[in-house]
Parts: sequence; C-alpha cells; structure tokens
Amino acid sequence: MLHFRPVHETAGSSLDEGPLSFEDNSFDDIVYISALEFMPDLGMILREAYHGLNPCGKLVVRIIGRNSRWGRFYAKQVC
Repeated sequence: MLHFRPVHETAGSSLDEGPLSFEDNSFDDIVYISALEFMPDLGMILREAYHGLNPCGKLVVRIIGRNSRWGRFYAKQVC
C-alpha cells in the first residue's frame, strides 16, 4: 500500500524557493500529477527527482493532454 505525504508537509518549503533539502536516494517513488506542465524550471524539477529517488525508485508522471478539455482550457489562458 502506498502512503503519500505531500512535499510541503515533509519539507517545510516549496519548489518556488528552489531545490528542496532532501538527501540523495531519499524516496522509493515520486509522483507528479498534473504538475510538471506548470513548472517554470522543468530541468531543475527533474534533476531534483533524479537525485531524490533511490536507485530502484520510480518516477510516475501524469500530465494534462494538449487536446483534452483541460489542455484546451489552459491553452486559451496562455494565448
């Protein structure tokens, strides 16, 4: 069974403030759900995930599809 603890509860900070203060190999799994498409520095986020995962860890990503209703909604907000 998976037990989720939001990063903001665990770290006491946010990615808006820069890299989080976790040691390398701290997590078995990292899950991003409809988050990466809103990150201003995707490279930094993915580097942090890479360093945070243990060697057998999994990165699970779900993004909003460009042609979905939400994708079209957000596209209108940006353009």
